[in-house]
Amino acid sequence: MKIPVSSLTLILFISSFSINEAAILTVDNNAGNQPDFTSLQEAHDAAESGDTIHLAPSSQVYNVDAIEKSLTIIGPGFGTGTFAMLGEITISASDVMIMGVTFRDTLRLRGVVQGVGFYRNHFRPNSRIRIANEFNVSVSASNVFFVNNYIESGLSIGDKDYSHSINNFYLLNNIILAGEHSFETGSGTIAHNFFYKKSGGDNTYIRFISRGWTGVLRNNIIAGEGFADFFSIWDNTPIEDFWQIENNLGLEGFNISHEGLVTVGSITDAVTMEDDYGRIAMPVENSPALGAGTNGSDIGPFGGPHPWNLDQRPPLPYISRLVAPTIIGVGETLEVTLEAKPNN
Repeated sequence: MKIPVSSLTLILFISSFSINEAAILTVDNNAGNQPDFTSLQEAHDAAESGDTIHLAPSSQVYNVDAIEKSLTIIGPGFGTGTFAMLGEITISASDVMIMGVTFRDTLRLRGVVQGVGFYRNHFRPNSRIRIANEFNVSVSASNVFFVNNYIESGLSIGDKDYSHSINNFYLLNNIILAGEHSFETGSGTIAHNFFYKKSGGDNTYIRFISRGWTGVLRNNIIAGEGFADFFSIWDNTPIEDFWQIENNLGLEGFNISHEGLVTVGSITDAVTMEDDYGRIAMPVENSPALGAGTNGSDIGPFGGPHPWNLDQRPPLPYISRLVAPTIIGVGETLEVTLEAKPNN
């Protein structure tokens, strides 16, 4: 007798390591679907630390009062015609990862947090990233990562007037299209980013405060006009006493003098300016950014250890090939070929 194979269940027995029994929860606030939850707040409240929450594409905002558990939140990505948008959000737990979502409002870290990462997200204009930057709010943060994000909002990292602690802050391979950023107290690495500030506007700056911050500023492209107060030095202390500054490229309108910041002229001679969720800042042929970074890497978000990928979907595995017979005999062996690869 032949038996049709209408479904396939694969059971993997893995004895060499243990597998955590973490849950995967789905959230969809669109009408007519049947997810595990219809609100992010409900999913957060039901989840256990270590769980993963998947957000479905939606034109409606997903809201949560605060993330107070160690969770992974994954959206569909952006620049693909679909997105999952978060409202104002505060993170007060360690070991949180958010990827593939769109931030509409302010992102904050509060309390004692470590191991928090943001990967391949879109921060829309008028949102704000505030890390250890609020009066009368205690913050002690460490190992905070922003990698491969498309940021159209300001970053306020630390503040010289508040008693906050932020250590090991990493801003790597991001495209950052806003001018108001400050890095004031703490330590970290800012590398392989593209900072671009359009002309016009008041009180617009990229500011690196030397008092209270120690870090690396390396292999970034910094372009645009009106860079007021780029380096603020306190107590006449040289900026080099706090920052390691090397192999940064200044373009068109950037006129700060420092041996670690080389101004080369036109933006179009160095990178593309197609504002298409990542095609901006790609080096053009014969660009001075090519091979000019430390260890011969390219300067900007397309070089370095975390090169920008033009596909803004989260890098999740999927089944790319599945071969199995449609009919088998009783007692016969079901032979299956299964291949998986990342989705970008």
